[in-house]
Amino acid sequence: MDGLPPTSYNDTRVRIGVVFMIFIGVLMAAAYALLAVRSDLPGLFAGVPVALLGVVCVWVAGRRWNRGPGQRGGLWMLLGSVLVIGSLWAAFMTSDALS
Repeated sequence: MDGLPPTSYNDTRVRIGVVFMIFIGVLMAAAYALLAVRSDLPGLFAGVPVALLGVVCVWVAGRRWNRGPGQRGGLWMLLGSVLVIGSLWAAFMTSDALS
């Protein structure tokens, strides 16, 4: 079996997940940039490209899900979600290492 079958419920669930992860990724990237500038912690800029790369991976996952049968983006969604959430680690660990 190749992932979830294409039903309207699964399509809706995937679309909600994609929109949510893209929103969170963009919000986190903006927050890192704002915090880096305002609090003089340049290490927080390390989280910006990681979060944006995660957003791109999640977007690719959404496009692959809607493309057609056999083209599912589960691995892309997993990778993008890990990058978006992992950007928190990248930002604060780099900031801590530089301070």
